[in-house]
This record gives sequence, structure tokens and C-alpha cells, in this order.
Amino acid sequence: MALQCVGRDYGASSIVCVCNATYCDSLEPIDEERISGGNYLNYVSSKAGLRLEPNTGTLSGEVDDATAVVFTIDRNTTFQEILGFGGSLTDSTAFNIRNLSEDVSNNLLKTYFGEGGAQYLYLRVPMGASDFSLHFYSYDDVENDVALEHFDLIDIDYNYKLANALVVLSSTAEDGEIEVRISVGLGDYYVIPQIPIIKQASELRGEAINLFTTPWTSPAWMKDSNDYMSGSLLKTYYQPWANYFIKYFDAYARKNVSFWGLAPQNEPTVNKNNIPVMGWSAAQERDWVANYLGPTLVQAGYGGLKIMALDDNRNNLPDWVDVVLSDEAAAKYVSGIAVHWYRDTSTNDSVLEQTHEMHPDKFLFYTEACNHSKCYKTKVNVIRHLSQLFPPAPSWNHAENLGEAHRLHKAKSNRQTLDGAVVRVKTSDFGDWEIGEKYATSMMQPDWASERLKYKIDHMVVMRGGQTGASDRACVLKPVQSSLQALGNIIVRWNPDFPVFRNLFYSESSTLDYAASEAFNNWVSGWTDWNLAVNEDGGPATFGNKPDIFGYNAAIIVNSTGDEFYKQPPYYFQAHYSMFVPPGSVHIQLTSPNDGGLLHVAFLTPEDTVVVILFNNQDLVVPVVVRDPDLGDISLTVAERSINTVIYK
Repeated sequence: MALQCVGRDYGASSIVCVCNATYCDSLEPIDEERISGGNYLNYVSSKAGLRLEPNTGTLSGEVDDATAVVFTIDRNTTFQEILGFGGSLTDSTAFNIRNLSEDVSNNLLKTYFGEGGAQYLYLRVPMGASDFSLHFYSYDDVENDVALEHFDLIDIDYNYKLANALVVLSSTAEDGEIEVRISVGLGDYYVIPQIPIIKQASELRGEAINLFTTPWTSPAWMKDSNDYMSGSLLKTYYQPWANYFIKYFDAYARKNVSFWGLAPQNEPTVNKNNIPVMGWSAAQERDWVANYLGPTLVQAGYGGLKIMALDDNRNNLPDWVDVVLSDEAAAKYVSGIAVHWYRDTSTNDSVLEQTHEMHPDKFLFYTEACNHSKCYKTKVNVIRHLSQLFPPAPSWNHAENLGEAHRLHKAKSNRQTLDGAVVRVKTSDFGDWEIGEKYATSMMQPDWASERLKYKIDHMVVMRGGQTGASDRACVLKPVQSSLQALGNIIVRWNPDFPVFRNLFYSESSTLDYAASEAFNNWVSGWTDWNLAVNEDGGPATFGNKPDIFGYNAAIIVNSTGDEFYKQPPYYFQAHYSMFVPPGSVHIQLTSPNDGGLLHVAFLTPEDTVVVILFNNQDLVVPVVVRDPDLGDISLTVAERSINTVIYK
């Protein structure tokens, strides 16, 4: 039985759906009769508040509607096979889930893995501390323990992710149930139920979850910096570090938990000073995989694990992968390429297709995506972008505006006026629809997105004094027919009636992936979100909870005080894929002479169900016909700011 969303408005652009111990919205199982014999289902989520709302209909003969956008299915033109979808079980996620009561945490896991939920298959589990841990640690912090005799998982692994046995520090609760309290390294104690997350996820899914791991750092004593937050692995420890991976897999195996794959290093090109990191070059990764990690895995019986190169942003493609795979000894161990989405807009999406064409036997897998609004950086960066895009003028004093941006950087207002320009600073408010749109765009955007961005910048004319935003609004917006467009790294919302400079709105929250991000239209086979759940402050995290600066977001927000959680728009955007595109599905061709500004993608499932996903990020309704030459036409009205999943067979 389907359960509808219980919406709550936090003042953002849309709503969250509230779940507690007794209620959580879900879908009913799909009745085959409703999608066969000329019938179809269309599931709709919208900024207006619909969440996976099912609509039924029947296919017909060819529809003659000159106003409709026609999308044609071609089952015979196929692309990549889909591996599946998932999220990340960070320490913070495990802590947040286990800080809910048992019934609420059960509902949260059902929401991701169970029938009627997102039906995730993949879980990314960091190997040791990540930026979303409760403290810095490795599994062997005993100095110079080259033999790794002191290697062991920690409480967050055993007591939150794996084992049923916890240390009972109190007797029994008043209701007679065992009350378990465990220290999490912060000086506090929290009550948590005795349910292993990974095993419960597998039970809900009905099959083993595909786990994959990646480290953020080795033990500090293995690094040239002797520090978690900087440095690289000393070559002396190349073999002990490979052995460390074996110790990790063995420890999980002893709890009857096995892994599907791994990446050698999370974001090897990143060097931050507030999170665990470890730098590698492509050549170093190549040599370590070829001579240490690969052979060690095989010798220990883990040769079947899928090794994914890179695990970093796509601006490193294809060069990084070319280097790693240039050595046959390394290439034979590598199965795929792991990509993060954070630099998508600064890198043409053609690098994905180029990488696929050069290495067609290696799958592409997006392994991390999350949104965070940088309130301070947004305002400063907006002014800097304006300074670069537009010439100085007496009425536009960049220095004063920059100073004002600094002064206002802690303000939580969504909109600030900076000397005549209205700067919209999008915080990661609960229910922000634009964050969900960012996910859809990253999954769907076709390869002409970068050309559209270039076209808009090339055709933009701004007069001194800030009098005119564009000489011809039509020439800027005609290619995409949308009121929200990307210019450089900022989004410009055009006011059609007042095309003056001061009426431009700049937003970084729905920002960057409107320009040139995508996935499934460019050979990507899988998609894994970052944290399954964060708390109301966007953590906990090793760099501290700083929502005014970081504002980290997730598909689900946990309110442990209220013993409830909130399903955000990104959850539903991802569920529009994961619920209907099972592993083994194939991306098929979906064409249109005029897409009407809709992003679109189609799949064929192993059960021969056609899945068509249409995303409308415009403030206008678009009439659509989905044309299947074998079965007939589906006539739809795609609502403004909505995502639609159409299924039939």
C-alpha cells in the first residue's frame, strides 16, 4: 500500500517529507497490469510538492499535436549497462542513524533499501576516518607497526556497522529492554539499538549489498608528513599499506560481510588542512596497484574485487586514467573508473565519453556527490566573477562590493543587496528543490551543455553603468528556453520584463551543474551519493559542524531530538532512477528534434520495461509525446519544475 508524503515547509523552495516511528511515505509494488497491455505509469515529483505521485494512462496511436515535444524511443541503439545506485555509510551516517530510536532507524533504512523505498544496491564505506567521522583515526595508530599486529576496526565499525554484540554499560531500561550506551569519542554517551546497519540493509534489499571502500589516509606514521591532514605515503610502506587493505577485508569477512570493490585512494589530488587526506600522482597509483595492491589482493583471495582508478573529480580525466592504464600490469587489475561530481562545471563533459572510447572495457561510476552552500565564499566569489565578466564602471565599485560581501558573510538571509546588484545566497535549507535539480542535471545532462554555456557567454553584452543585462535576452536563452542559466560558475536568473543588471539573481546552490554536468547520457554506469544521512547541522564531521560556512546537505536529515528524519528533494530525484532502473538495465537511445528544454534519458530493464525520465527545470509546462514505434504514443503534460519517470512494457 502506498503511503503519501507528510510534508513540512521550512521556508525553502519546496518541502521535506517527515518520517517517524509510526509513519514514512513509500511506494506500493508495481502491478504488472498497470504497465503492460497498452498501459503506463508516470511518477511525478515537483517543486510544488508532489513526491513520486503515480499517474496511469494508456498508449495510443500516433498523436498529432504540433505543440508537443516528441521523444522517440530506439531500443535497438544501446549504450552502457547500468550497475546500480547507492549512498555512503560514513561514520557520521552510522552515528546519526543509530542516534534514532529503533523504529525510526528501521524506517530510515527501509527508505533506502527496502521495498517501497529507493532500493539502493551499493554502499560506499570509508576505510577509516573521512571528513565525516567523529574524530581522526586509522586502524593501526601504533607507531612503526609494520607487521600491523595492532590492526583492528574501531567501535564505529563493530558497534554501528557490523556486530550485534555491544558493551552493555547499564543494566536494563525501565521497559525491560537492554539499554546500550557507547562512547563515541566526544566525551558523551548515546543510546543505540543492537542492529548492524550493513546486514540490515542486505536483509531489506533481499540480497547482499555491494560494498566498496576507499581510504582517506593511511596511519600518520606511514606518511612523509606524519599527519592525517597532509602528506603522501612513504614508499617504504607501499607493501604494508597493501597489507592494511587485506587486514581490513579480513576483519569484515570475520563478520560475514564481503566487499564488491574498492578505490586505492579518495581524491588523491586534494590537499586540505582540515580533513584526512593523502596525495598520490597517477604514476604512483599505477605503480602501487601494479606491484603491490593488485598482487597482494590476488594472493590473499580478494582478486575478484573491482578496483576503480581515480576516485576524484573528472577534471583529471582522461589523463589520470591514461597513465594508470598505460601499464598492462596495472590495467589487468583495474575494472572501472570512479568519478566525483565537484568539478563537473569546470570540465567539459566530453572527457567522460573520451575516457570511455579510450578504455571501453572499464566502467565509469560516480562514487560521490553532495551539496553544500558556502555562504561566505558565495558572496565573495559572486563579486569576483562579476569583476572578471564585466568591465569596471563608476556605478559599480567592485572594491566596495567585495568589502560588503566580507561584512555580510555570516548573514543567513537568502538575498543581499550589494551596491545595486541583488545577490542571492542559497543556503542548504531543508526542502531546497534546487539541490534536487542539481542531482537530476548531473545524472542526465547531455553533451551539448558546455556548448550552450559557451554560447550564452559569447552572446552576452553588458553596458557600462549596469544599465543592461543583455542586448537580446532571446539570443541568450533561446537554446534552452529556461529562466535559470549558468554563466561561468554562477547562475543568472533573468527577469524577462526588466533586463537590467540589478535584476540579475546569482545563486550558487542550484549552481554549477546546470552548465556541463551529466552521467548516464555519457557512459556512466552507476551513481553513489555521499552521506546517507547528516544531522541538522550538516554533520557530525571532523572539521566541526559549521552550517553557516559549510551547510552540508544530504538526501536525508536526521533530527535525533525529535526522533524523526526528513526526506529531502535529492532523495526523490535519485529515487526516480533507483526505484525503476535495476542493475542490468541498459541505457537506450531517446531522441527529439526539439527537446523543449527538458533533460531526458531512457533505459530498458532486464524485464523489458521501458523507463523514460524527463526533467523540467523551467517555470513553464511542456506538452510531451513519448513515441515508441513498436507500441504507440504516450501523451503527457510535464509540469513546471518537475521530474517524471514513465514506465511501460
